[in-house]
Amino acid sequence: MNKKTWIILIITVAGFTQKLTAQVIDDPNAVVENTTSDVATSLEAQRQDIHNQLDFLKENNRFTEFLDLTTIIDFPVGIKKTIGNLEYVIAIDSIVMTPTYAYLNASMSFNNPETGDTKLAFRGTNIRFTSQGGLSGDARLELVGDYSIQMPGGKMDLVLKGQDTYVVWDCDGFKGFGLLGGINFSRDLLIPVSEAGEDIEGLVSANFSVSINDWNDFIASVTVTPFRPTKAPGFTFYASDAIFDLSDLRNPLDIEFPRNYASPFIATGSQNLWRGVFLRSVRVNLPSEFKSEEGVKPYMEVQNLLVDETGISGEINGQYIIPLDQGSSGSMSGWPFSLDKLEISFVSNKLQHSLFQGQIVLPVTSEQSTLAYSAFVDHQNNYFFNVQPTDSLEFDLWRAGSVTLYESSYIHVYIRNGRFVPEAMLNGAMSINAGGIGGEDVK
Repeated sequence: MNKKTWIILIITVAGFTQKLTAQVIDDPNAVVENTTSDVATSLEAQRQDIHNQLDFLKENNRFTEFLDLTTIIDFPVGIKKTIGNLEYVIAIDSIVMTPTYAYLNASMSFNNPETGDTKLAFRGTNIRFTSQGGLSGDARLELVGDYSIQMPGGKMDLVLKGQDTYVVWDCDGFKGFGLLGGINFSRDLLIPVSEAGEDIEGLVSANFSVSINDWNDFIASVTVTPFRPTKAPGFTFYASDAIFDLSDLRNPLDIEFPRNYASPFIATGSQNLWRGVFLRSVRVNLPSEFKSEEGVKPYMEVQNLLVDETGISGEINGQYIIPLDQGSSGSMSGWPFSLDKLEISFVSNKLQHSLFQGQIVLPVTSEQSTLAYSAFVDHQNNYFFNVQPTDSLEFDLWRAGSVTLYESSYIHVYIRNGRFVPEAMLNGAMSINAGGIGGEDVK
């Protein structure tokens, strides 16, 4: 039977009672149980105990810079380390001893600087501490439960997963974080879509798994679920390379802030403080109205878009997206058309500028006779077209010769059942070869 010796110390400071227990076991092969006597039954109670522990250490200045045998005489004790302007304290509250090893119970209360009032609680038990005076390698404290932290602005939530989010530390104290989680965006900003571009339930998220040494330099590659801006129906985004930036010290490589981007960080010259997701590379599918007659939506590969608490910002530019000879007429009710140029800009989730330019073939003409169009779309997905003739149009009608259109001609295009439906109002002059009437043309 194992011989056990218990040492119990109870300290009460400022109304907070801390019970510290050291258990000595003479069998080095004994199974060690968690001897912390104030184990809480709920997540909130466990977290509060950890936060109270840090308060107790601060009130009594019970800190050291290094953990060894001389440190563990009196518990609790904290190993304090400062990185930048943030303080990391590993709190050791109890120990179990065998002839070969000592087993520590430790925690860390970390004040999340993003909100100032959200504290993260980490906890680790049965952490091996050698009788020679050191840890058996790096130790780990796991996050006590999942956290969802609302970031400033109220449109982005930082989500951290318990157990898979942890603190790494050694005898010198804090070394770094292992973080598993993501950023969830409010549906007021972004709507998740399926691979087919249809709206779905839930939230758009940017998920990460990353190791960092300083919370103030939190930058991580993320996987972003497909989405569309809430105020720009039809445009869907599929990111292939994205970076989450929560760093105070730097921005992701290659980031460029768009023109007219209204960010307080940019206005004050503090762009390193910008928070959000940088879409370095993303495929943008155009609205279904532009799909080819085979039903394929055209798309563009775009770089340098931003998503933050105000929504998406950036520019989308492309040329020769829908050639006239690729059967695109299906989306304009039988009228072949091309999309030769596209310009779209978003600022804080609002469609700031749009331009579509190309050629339309009237159904009474050959494909060699086209009308040039320019169009724009508003935030309610209403399209406005302006068309100008590029040449005289040839009609195979009544043995007609040619038709010249005036600048007052226009085409009105509206949307029905997800397709462009065009109507033409053509003003001009027609020259008709009457043949039998004196052999003269009639106008």
